[in-house]
Amino acid sequence: MRTIQKGLIYAILILFVFQACKKEDTSPITCFTASQGNCIGVIRLAVEQVSNVENYTYERKNPQTNQWEQIYWGFENVYDDTGFGLSNNKLVPGQPYEYRVRAHTDKKGYGDYSSVVTGYMFSPAPRIDKIDYKAKDEDPGSYNIEYRIVDKLPVDIQNLRKRAFQVFRAESFDMTLNYSMVLDLSIQSNNLDSIFASTISTNSFDKNKTYYYKIEAIYEYWFNGIRENDFLEYTEGWYEYTSGVYEGGSLNGGDPNGEIGIVAYTISNFGEIAGSVSGAKASVTLRADGSNIYLGFLSNYLATSMGTPTIQKFNGTSWDNAMDIPSSLIDDSGIDAFDFTVSNNIIYLAARSYDSIYVYKHDGEWSQNLSTATLRGDGYRKYLNIEILNNELYATVMHDDDIKLFKLEGDDWTQIGDVIASGFYTNTKLKNIEGTLYLWYERHVSGSSQTTLYIRHLQGTSLINDFEWTKESAIIHDIVKSAGSLYFIDGHGKGGVYKVESANSATDLFENVGNLYGSPGSITTDASGNLIISCLATAQDPANMHMVLLVYDGSSWKKIDDNLSETSYHGKTDGVQAIDDNVYFVYGLKSSENALNIPTILKAKKYSK
Repeated sequence: MRTIQKGLIYAILILFVFQACKKEDTSPITCFTASQGNCIGVIRLAVEQVSNVENYTYERKNPQTNQWEQIYWGFENVYDDTGFGLSNNKLVPGQPYEYRVRAHTDKKGYGDYSSVVTGYMFSPAPRIDKIDYKAKDEDPGSYNIEYRIVDKLPVDIQNLRKRAFQVFRAESFDMTLNYSMVLDLSIQSNNLDSIFASTISTNSFDKNKTYYYKIEAIYEYWFNGIRENDFLEYTEGWYEYTSGVYEGGSLNGGDPNGEIGIVAYTISNFGEIAGSVSGAKASVTLRADGSNIYLGFLSNYLATSMGTPTIQKFNGTSWDNAMDIPSSLIDDSGIDAFDFTVSNNIIYLAARSYDSIYVYKHDGEWSQNLSTATLRGDGYRKYLNIEILNNELYATVMHDDDIKLFKLEGDDWTQIGDVIASGFYTNTKLKNIEGTLYLWYERHVSGSSQTTLYIRHLQGTSLINDFEWTKESAIIHDIVKSAGSLYFIDGHGKGGVYKVESANSATDLFENVGNLYGSPGSITTDASGNLIISCLATAQDPANMHMVLLVYDGSSWKKIDDNLSETSYHGKTDGVQAIDDNVYFVYGLKSSENALNIPTILKAKKYSK
C-alpha cells in the first residue's frame, strides 16, 4: 500500500512539473493592416506590437503561383513590401496583394496566423491637361505656353518625398522627330496639389506644325528597406511613370467648340448641415425613399480612414439627425466602411471594422445587431453592402477572396447560390434600381493594371450577367438606369461616364466635355431621364479648384448655372440625388478643410425645375 502511495505521489509531482513547464502558446495577432493605395512604390504592412514576441514573419500570396511566400522575418512591426520575389521584383500598381503574419518566440514557437488582409499600391496617372500657345504681341516670334498638369494624389498619401514632371514634344507620333523637353517641374512633398498650371515662354513654335507630347514623372518616396541582419532602415526609392502620346490639338484646355452650355435651375440654399460642424467628414452617400431623402457620412474621420457612421434626414428646409446611432458603432473606433438603405421609412445600417460586422434595422427604434456568424464568416471580411428588395434585406460581403450574396431570413442569413467570384476582386457594391437588385465588382488581372468590370442582377436565386468589360485601371463608383439603359461612372484618373451598349461594350459620354471637367464623383437620374453628375472643374486655377454639377440630356452636357467655388474636392464629400426633377447636392466646404485637406463642414443645396 505504501509503495502504491509513493507511486501516486511521484506521478503527481511529475504531472505538476510537466504542467509548470508546459509552454503557453505565442500570442495571436489581432490587428494587422495593409495600406490601401496610399503608399507609392510599396504596400505598408503594420501589425500590433505583441508583448514578449521576438520576431514576426510576414507572408504574401504570390498571385502567379497562388502560394504563400515569406517576405520578411524580424522584430519590426511595420514593414514596407516592395515586391521583392515577384516578377521583376516589383509590385504592379493598383493590383491587390494578400498578406498574413504571425508572431514567434524561441521558447513558444509560432502563434496563429492573422486574418488575411489585402493591400495595393498607389497607381500614379499624371496627365497633360492643357498645352496652349499664345503669341506675345509685344515680342513677335515669341509665345507663352499655358500648361496644366493634373496629378491626383490620395488625400492620405503616406510616403511621398517629392515629385518631378517633364513634358516632351516632338513632330512625329513616335516622338523621334525634333524631340525636345518643353517643361520641367519639381514639386516638394509639402505640396499635395492635384493641379499645376502656369505660363512659360518659348521661341520654338510653328503654328503650321502638328506637335505630339508625352509626360514623364518621377516620384521619390521613402520606405523601410532591409539591411544586414534583417534590420530595417528608412531609405529612398523612385517610381517612374511615362504616359502615352498626346496629340497637340487635343490639349487646348477644353471642348473644341469652347465651354459647354448652361442650364438654369431654381436654387435653394440650406446652409451648413447641423451635426456636421466639427471633425472631418468623408464617404458622403445620399439615398431616396419615396419623397424623402437621407444623407449618410462618416464623421470624426481620421487619417487612418476610420470614422463614425452618421445618418440624417431632410425635413423640407434643413437636415436633422434621423436617429441616434447605436452605441456599439460609436464605441468602435475601427470602423472604416459603412452602408445604409431606406425602405418605407425603415432605415437599415451596416458597418465594418477590422474584427466586427454590424447590421441594424431602425423601425421606431434600433434592433439588435442582425449580423450572425454566417454573415461574418471566417477570416478577413471586406466590402460590406446592404440593400432592400421586396421588403427583404440582402447583403454582400467578401470572405477572404470569396464574394458572397446573403439574404436575411428570420434570425439568420442564407447564402444565395454559390460563391459569386473568388480571387483578386475589389469594390463590390449592391443597389436596388427600379425593383431589380444589381451587384457590381472588379477583377484585377495578375501582372498588369488591367481591370475587368462586372455588372450582374439577381433573378430568382441566380445572378445574370449584364456587363463584362476590361480596361486599364477602372473603378466603378456607382451605376444608374435611364430609359432602360445602364450607366456607370469610372473614378480612375480623369474618369468617365459610360453607357452600357452591350454585354461587352460601353461608350464614354464624358469625352464630350473636353478637358475642362474630370473625376466624376456621384451620379443620379431625374424624372425626365437626364443624367446628373458632380465632378471636378479642372479648368480653374489650382487655388480655386471646385466641384460643379453637369447634366446630360441624351445628346449633350450642360453645366448647372451656379457658383460652386466654395466646394471642396477632397475626401469624397460630394453627393447628388434626384427626386422627380429636383436635384439635391451635398458638398464639403473648402474653407473648413483641416490639415489633411478633409472638410469638417458639410453644406447642401436643392435645384428645382
